Amino acid sequence: MAVWKLPPNANGFKVVLRMRLERSGHVSDVRVEKSSGDKPFDASAVAAVRRASPFLPVPDSAKSSLLGDLCMVLGA
Repeated sequence: MAVWKLPPNANGFKVVLRMRLERSGHVSDVRVEKSSGDKPFDASAVAAVRRASPFLPVPDSAKSSLLGDLCMVLGA
């Protein structure tokens, strides 16, 4: 959220993103799974995930369900 630059008048929007998280914490792909209906809002959410990458590495002890294709819901 700290790197997300919300577009003006984004209140009440929600977008679902699908991303591929690698064990290193790097996001290798991010795309809109379900649009908010507002293209600037959706694009700002995708850009925020890209700017935030890499995330902390996933520990070896973590289950593999924390890796691969993940969905993230972002809302303003």
